[in-house]
Amino acid sequence: MSKYAEYSCAAEECSKMSETALSENERRAWLKLAESWLRLARTLAAEPDQERQFDTAVKQKGTGQNPSARRH
Repeated sequence: MSKYAEYSCAAEECSKMSETALSENERRAWLKLAESWLRLARTLAAEPDQERQFDTAVKQKGTGQNPSARRH
């Protein structure tokens, strides 16, 4: 999973948690966390880094190898 997708997923989870909050303060805290994750995702999308460029190239051309289970 790309970092962008990971951050977006985390934001979605926080947003869902806000819907089940027991208090207004808790709801606001979950929404603040969701916004922070979205801000990270937007920053990543606005500034493509080498990892994203590599991931894009692999998706387009493939490597013929199984994906690594670890980050290098």
